[in-house]
Amino acid sequence: CRRLPPGIERKLGNATTTPDDDDDNDDGTASTSLPIISDLRVREVESESAKISFVTNELTTSVLWYATEEAVVTASSSIMVSVSASSTKNHSITLEDLTKDTKYYYRAVVTDVDGNNATSSTKSFTTDEE
Repeated sequence: CRRLPPGIERKLGNATTTPDDDDDNDDGTASTSLPIISDLRVREVESESAKISFVTNELTTSVLWYATEEAVVTASSSIMVSVSASSTKNHSITLEDLTKDTKYYYRAVVTDVDGNNATSSTKSFTTDEE
């Protein structure tokens, strides 16, 4: 995803960051722009584990939700794994104790310092048989 130029954001009423891309508006109020999640992918898959990573355009905390059902929801029917309690732009988590030869679905939810949340699309991977 690409950001709109600041002038267009202002015209649309979406201006939330200064050209230097800080997290506050010029008047000191909190940003209302949503964080952007990119490069969400599985880096390594084994029979009982998988390493998932992604990048955000600003410092965020993050949570990864996963399930064996396609409808991954941020609720008790899915499993939540905290990825980072401290703010970062580069996120990585290893899921462990997975079932062999099973398809898993996952999505990331991130929160920036101003409390703006963003949720990724749902992606999937299948663990190895052995």
